Amino acid sequence: QHPFNNNAARFCLTIYFDGGSRGNPGVAGCGAEVIAVNNAMNPPITTKYLIREYCGDRETNNYAEYNGLIAGLKQARTLISELVGADTSSSSSTGTSVSVSKPVLKLQIYGDSNLIIQQLKGNWKCKHEGLKPLYHQCQRLIADIKNKVANSEVSYDHVYREQNKVADQLANEAMDQRRSWITTSDADNVRTARVGVVKLLKTSRHADGVTAARKTSREVIDLLESDGSHSC
Repeated sequence: QHPFNNNAARFCLTIYFDGGSRGNPGVAGCGAEVIAVNNAMNPPITTKYLIREYCGDRETNNYAEYNGLIAGLKQARTLISELVGADTSSSSSTGTSVSVSKPVLKLQIYGDSNLIIQQLKGNWKCKHEGLKPLYHQCQRLIADIKNKVANSEVSYDHVYREQNKVADQLANEAMDQRRSWITTSDADNVRTARVGVVKLLKTSRHADGVTAARKTSREVIDLLESDGSHSC
């Protein structure tokens, strides 16, 4: 079953990540497919971010894989930061407090690197000195996302390569062109999804008494004002 064919959460963020190295170490690149689904809208609105990042001329496969996840998590945090920031200013005068039974945010992470998935789950330790900083960066990004939305869930699942074709293609595009860039789906869908999700985040955050300073993200604003392509 596709992760979006469910009503487990009002707003779903799903990350598919991948990375590769031609030579291992060698020319390396990574990719991430970030899919945002607003289940509060009827019908639900889906927005995709396709991220390609060039990692360097002499990096390992695991290094590129971790950077793919980091790229996806940064994009997820950017979206959530913008939504929470907008909520902080718009809801401060209302004092709205509504409890919710379902998680407002569900973050689902999928990758074909079993090493990274098991390390994220805590089943395996990250022992490689070169990968430890990347592992800890992932943990900080995930914690940051969870802290921004009081009612949230995070899951990690290993998938086979045939289920991760988009992220794999994005990584190869980054290696082919040796550059980094992002494309996204229609900007009108992004705007519509943001309006609905701000309201959902508002109910969750105030129900749990959570407050935060507004953090405006120029990255999302640039995406919305562009023709759908954003250069990193």
